[in-house]
This record gives sequence, C-alpha cells and structure tokens, in this order.
Amino acid sequence: MRTSSLELTLLFQMKALRIKDAVPEYKFHPTRKWKFDFAWPEMMLAVEVEGGTGKNKGRHVRTLGFRGDCEKYNAAAVLGWLVLRGDSYMVTSGALVKSIEEAMSAKGKLFGDAVPASHNSKTGDHNVR
Repeated sequence: MRTSSLELTLLFQMKALRIKDAVPEYKFHPTRKWKFDFAWPEMMLAVEVEGGTGKNKGRHVRTLGFRGDCEKYNAAAVLGWLVLRGDSYMVTSGALVKSIEEAMSAKGKLFGDAVPASHNSKTGDHNVR
C-alpha cells in the first residue's frame, strides 16, 4: 500500500481520536478494481482523500479523472456506501476526521450499533475515548 502524506495525517488524527481502525485500500466493487482509501465495511462507510486538487494539477480535477471519480462514487452509492471525500485543506484542518466521527455516530444510531463519538455536537468539545 502506497500511503500519501495526507493519508498519514488522517490516520494520525483517527488514531488520536481513537476512531476504530479502518481497512486501507478496500476493494468494494464486485467486478471493478476500485478501492477506497479507507473503509469500515461493516458500516458501509468509506473515505477518499483527494490529493492534487489545487491549481488544476491533479487527476481528480481533470476531465477524465473527475469523470472516473464520478463513475466510482456513483457505483459505490448504488451499492449502499456512504463515501466521505476530503481535500488537503479538509485533512489538515481536521474537517474530514470530524465528518468521519459524525458519520460513524449517525451510522451507529441508524443500525443500533454502539459507536461512541468523541465529539459532543452540543458543546463542540472533543473527548478522548
């Protein structure tokens, strides 16, 4: 597995907040070779870190790359996946890890799982688990 510096930053943030370990490079589609950067298959929750989005230099912002991403994410949605996406700012600012916490909390409530959230949405406080 080749891990980018943004993915390493996100892994560090998830570990610091004691978010359940994700499966890296998870192949989610039955016939395509598509993978998610991180996934929690039992929750049908995935995260994609979109590098190279600044100044139109990365594949994710070029026409064919963007179209391929749309195809991948649409297929994931059809299969029932919730895919959270984030760029470099969202990773470094902590916005993506906050979205992961919120999604895990919502998924836990939806499926009746005990998914402790380290973020108190009423006060905005983060509590280390």
